[in-house]
Amino acid sequence: MSGETGISAFPEEDNIFCWKGTIIGSKDTVFEGTEYKLSLAFPNNYPFKPPKVKFDLMCVFLFILC
Repeated sequence: MSGETGISAFPEEDNIFCWKGTIIGSKDTVFEGTEYKLSLAFPNNYPFKPPKVKFDLMCVFLFILC
C-alpha cells in the first residue's frame, strides 16, 4: 500500500490495527539488497496518537579471528 518502490505495508489477516511492512535497501547504497521487516501497531485513537513501529530484525555480528 505504497506508491514508493521498495516500501510496502499491509494489515495482518484479522486485525486492521496490526500491520506488517517491508523496506528494501536503496540501489547503489551500502543498504542495497537488504530487506527490513517492520511491525506497526496502530492505537484505537489513531491518527491522534502515533503508531508504534518496530523493526523485526536480528543483529548479526561477524567476528574475524586473525
